[in-house]
Amino acid sequence: SSTISVYRNTIGETTQLVLCPPLANTSIVSDITGQNYRWQVDSGMGFVDINNNVNYSGATSGMLELTNISSRWYGYKYRCIVDYIVGNMVELKFVTAWTGAENDLWSNTANWNCGSLPDNNTDVLITSGQIFLNSNATIRSLVVSPGATVKVAAGFNLTVLQ
Repeated sequence: SSTISVYRNTIGETTQLVLCPPLANTSIVSDITGQNYRWQVDSGMGFVDINNNVNYSGATSGMLELTNISSRWYGYKYRCIVDYIVGNMVELKFVTAWTGAENDLWSNTANWNCGSLPDNNTDVLITSGQIFLNSNATIRSLVVSPGATVKVAAGFNLTVLQ
């Protein structure tokens, strides 16, 4: 009998790491193993080596710890080089979702799954409910599912950057 095998090349793929704004702590584990680890970050100007500091620890280990990172880091890409082999990239995203757990006010932090108001570096997901915005707000992007509504009070603006 004949067999056909299909292999998927995952080298160079980017994984998205979704975080809650405005500050987050997380870790990234290298997708490859070996003896010598070196983490790099691309904040928009190309990849550079990471040194341990107030935001990073584990820069030369198999797991990079990120501490108190800001939503301004949206889109930063990370990779680990192990014994001269470059691992896959991990890209940071800051996303929050409307829950409406308390009431219909956008400005109530208890209505957001992250417990904070979305900012201009946050992707916003609204899957259900009616939301009332009675202040100015700026967010990165907005997805409103069918059946959900966002009402903006007169004199105020909701600015969506993308």
